[in-house]
Amino acid sequence: MRRSLVVGIAVVLASFLSAVSATQSASAQEVILYSFNGNVPSDGNEPVGPLVFDGSGNLYGTTSNGGIYGWGTVFKLTSGSDGWSQTSLISFNGIGAAWPTSPLTFDSSGNLYGTTWFGGVLNDGTAFELTPSSSGPWNETSLHDFSPHGHDGTFPRSGIIFDKLGNAYGTTTGGGLYGNGTVFQLSPLPGGGWKENILHNFHDTDGWQPTPGLVMDSAGNLYGTTGFGGLSSACNSGCGVAFEVSPTPQGGWKEKVIFNFSNSSGSSPFTPLSIDSTGNLYGMTTGGGRYGLGGVFELSRATGTWKLTILHNFNSSGDGNNGSGALAFDAAGNIYGATGYGGTYGVGTVFELSPQANGQWKETILHNFNSAGGDGYSPGSGPILDSSGNLYGTTENGGAYNNGAVYEIVR
Repeated sequence: MRRSLVVGIAVVLASFLSAVSATQSASAQEVILYSFNGNVPSDGNEPVGPLVFDGSGNLYGTTSNGGIYGWGTVFKLTSGSDGWSQTSLISFNGIGAAWPTSPLTFDSSGNLYGTTWFGGVLNDGTAFELTPSSSGPWNETSLHDFSPHGHDGTFPRSGIIFDKLGNAYGTTTGGGLYGNGTVFQLSPLPGGGWKENILHNFHDTDGWQPTPGLVMDSAGNLYGTTGFGGLSSACNSGCGVAFEVSPTPQGGWKEKVIFNFSNSSGSSPFTPLSIDSTGNLYGMTTGGGRYGLGGVFELSRATGTWKLTILHNFNSSGDGNNGSGALAFDAAGNIYGATGYGGTYGVGTVFELSPQANGQWKETILHNFNSAGGDGYSPGSGPILDSSGNLYGTTENGGAYNNGAVYEIVR
């Protein structure tokens, strides 16, 4: 038998086995908790960012559009005997802030923090704080207005995370010394207000356009990805990188590329990284890989360097593709995520990856989103888990009014 024929059979068999592994879970059921309504003036629409729980089990998130002024909202969902009810905490007015697409973060006092892609003094984005008041409404405070002046970053699409000292960290997709984005720090001042410090300006070979957010390890090192740049020439604008930004003994910060993505490894990692208790990093690529549709990867330390392992290659045979948002973990080490496309109906999935005894990972499709029947579809972010293992997330489109929805996957 000719070698080309053998290779062809092997490729077909690999595709078939991968498709078979994308099994549908009969034990998972999706419930739409809330459909955003464009006919209600204060209601938002198109929720792109993920959800976050407070200590009482209430859900919080953002919508990129809608609200009283049409520039997005921050909302709260509360569970009651009659289901879940939605409250808009604030409607962005397009002047102070506009178009929130990032994750929200709570501090220990119950204040919420996030970023908006636009708005601010020069419409280049903001970092904001929302503080609850005794009278009900939440008060918005701008921590920083981004601008192209002074080599500041512009257009932040990531959320912000905090260190033990209360400093906030995030990324901008543009601006900086080379116009390719930045890693920034916001530090609280003793008399009030916040001071910005640019920790890194992305150039080209070290990546550019860091769309996702950051994660921090126990030593205070920051990790993230860029959708473009790096050393690989296989992609038109570079295939992207994973990077580390670390504090130096001299008081500064130093960036290091820990992995250059390529077509074979998966390319364009537009989703945020997640970090486990041992410091391994996990994320998704939106292109490249075995079938050209991206996949799920792990980055682990190996003798002073980092090793990438592909946990799953997305394929076009009923599997999802174009991973959306961050991955989540349960106590057993299973990984959960969402895709914006693919699946049975072509509009996204929620999936689970389970480690197997042979070192491989098995994918199970927990839900195929459907653009019909009032289901949400095209999730722009990943799910989060409650203590019972149920998953919660948002879809940018669909729902009863086709303005996006909040869903729960009941396990």
